[in-house]
Amino acid sequence: VQHGHSSCGPTSRSHEVSVPRNPDFLIIGAMKAGTTSLFRWLGRLEDVELPATKEIHFFFDEERWSKGMGWYQSFFDDDATVTGEASPGYTDPDRAALCASRILDTLPDVRLIFLARNPIDRLRSHYRHWVQRGRERRPFPEAATVGSTYVTRSMYWRSLQPYLERFTDDQLLIVRFDDLIEDGGAWESILSHLGLPPHPRPTDNQNPTEALRGYSKLFDRLATGGALARLEFLPRPLKRAGAKLMTSDSRRYQELIASSRDDVAVQVQEELWNDIAKLEAELGTTLWHR
Repeated sequence: VQHGHSSCGPTSRSHEVSVPRNPDFLIIGAMKAGTTSLFRWLGRLEDVELPATKEIHFFFDEERWSKGMGWYQSFFDDDATVTGEASPGYTDPDRAALCASRILDTLPDVRLIFLARNPIDRLRSHYRHWVQRGRERRPFPEAATVGSTYVTRSMYWRSLQPYLERFTDDQLLIVRFDDLIEDGGAWESILSHLGLPPHPRPTDNQNPTEALRGYSKLFDRLATGGALARLEFLPRPLKRAGAKLMTSDSRRYQELIASSRDDVAVQVQEELWNDIAKLEAELGTTLWHR
């Protein structure tokens, strides 16, 4: 489903003199809706150069924001044809208005991409993600309640309203997660939105599944500190040994993962679908049948 669409690409740049580079696009969400897959898929294209850091969090992290645009621009290759980043936190409902205002002020011509996953499926995946990271110890029915972050991050109208109010139709592309991973035309729409030539859609995706083991506290510390990326270059035997140290498969972990298949409270479902109905009315289309 496309909110905005344009086949025009980024303007050509002269690189005789190195100039600060702004990103051409931002993947602004949703969390657990395929943003990692999309970021990696785009990074493989010949015309695209992406920073090593996927989530820069510049527009809501006050410490990073205080470093200024020069610091932010340093993430992007000034010789790249197309470059961008992916920070789903930009559409966290509690931060979306701030982020949208800051993005408009600093990147008025940027292209925006939002991946919308079935809100119930997304919140289940979000819950499993935090269980896996060791940050959620409550069973799913206790955690996924009205007002919880699992629920609010699935409220796409609330997340996107600040962007719909501030950006033009051709700047914001909204595509369904299913259409991206099942070859439903989303990949082609994204390439066109970014002014990129056609390219076969990759078939791998980076979304974790229920089968994955839980992470240890050591893993969480390494992931938070950015050290995991450097560990990718270790010899395979060392990586296998490290995986055993950094994962767990306790009975409690398995019970919590299993609880993610429990029913979603009726009040939660009502809140989510009422929110989605507002977005569907804005877009003039039905995103999901229920």
